[in-house]
Amino acid sequence: MSLGGDDNLLNIRALHYKNNLSKASDYPSYTASVKYDGRENVMDERNLTVNKKLREKLKQLYKNA
Repeated sequence: MSLGGDDNLLNIRALHYKNNLSKASDYPSYTASVKYDGRENVMDERNLTVNKKLREKLKQLYKNA
């Protein structure tokens, strides 16, 4: 739980440990290194961004943080 995060369900992302290592603290953007292809985890580095709707919900949730 980097940067004082908590376990609120809105703020939780399912992460493979390699994704957790690669995501850093660049909210709302992060790098994912592994994805599930329907059969197994495969290496696939992607730059992702938390969508605007969820960012607004998180902003309201943590407005006093």
